[in-house]
Amino acid sequence: GPNQHVPILALTANAFAEDGERCRAAGMNDHLTKPIRKAALQAALLKHVPQKTAAEDAPPAEPLGTGALSELVEDFGQAGAARLFTTFVKEQGSEIAVMATAERSSLRRMAHSLKSSARLFGASRLGDLAEALEAEATDAAPDALSAKIAEIAACFAESCKAIKTKLAA
Repeated sequence: GPNQHVPILALTANAFAEDGERCRAAGMNDHLTKPIRKAALQAALLKHVPQKTAAEDAPPAEPLGTGALSELVEDFGQAGAARLFTTFVKEQGSEIAVMATAERSSLRRMAHSLKSSARLFGASRLGDLAEALEAEATDAAPDALSAKIAEIAACFAESCKAIKTKLAA
């Protein structure tokens, strides 16, 4: 539901960096210091509380953006881009296959890697899903993670098909 992830903001009198690190290590999302400033609180809330946008009501984005893949072909040539794509499919496909059983810290690293790699090929929707998983990997409920991983796996297959088609054109 909508309240599966409620951000926890620590408010302490301690302003040392290690105090913030301890708060995050204890599971809090952020650390603010006293005296609290309205702007700091607003910034923390904007950072950690998702804002509903018109994009959420829009249909899913196309799997590929328009420019990144063309730039990749321009920079590396058709054969070079195809080799990079083969590596992407092999490495990221293997990681996606084990995401469901991965430790949360490993899952976060895998999602970060997928985010970067997907965006290299212009797979922006896949990159966005991976970015969301990266952000949620440490806190989300297991069912929410499983659903996100399944969505990523489906988007990965769709993105790979679209990339392969564009590279063959």
